[in-house]
Amino acid sequence: MPMQLVYLEERNADFLNVCERIRKENKHLSVTEIAKLAVYENAESFYIDSMQYLKIIQLMRCSADITNIRCVKKELYNELFRLYWEIKKANPTFSTWKIAKMLNDYPAPRFYMSEITAIKTYYNGLHAVSNRSRILDNFFRIQ
Repeated sequence: MPMQLVYLEERNADFLNVCERIRKENKHLSVTEIAKLAVYENAESFYIDSMQYLKIIQLMRCSADITNIRCVKKELYNELFRLYWEIKKANPTFSTWKIAKMLNDYPAPRFYMSEITAIKTYYNGLHAVSNRSRILDNFFRIQ
């Protein structure tokens, strides 16, 4: 099941903020080391929408075979399904759709991206900041 990150910009911005916090706390770490640490920090959300939560829950409720999906995605599916059952046990009358909508407000225990994607995201973020600084420097130099 292909998954679209509806909130990709928000995820990346949150991830870069976590990387920056780690960098400030650990000045001796490389960009790669910072990204690898940041990916396992708590995230503000799962960065997917209610329809995707619903699809994942329905897939897992049908005991679908998820052995062939990537490791990180499998972790995401298992965590969402665990949260679904936690909410369902506490609120047996809640519909699957209501629970899927509730999950929008839940924080995630990590950023669900691979370490490679984390490293690329951090490098791209640093590159974007560097380019912005250079553009602003040139702009103010011209004036």
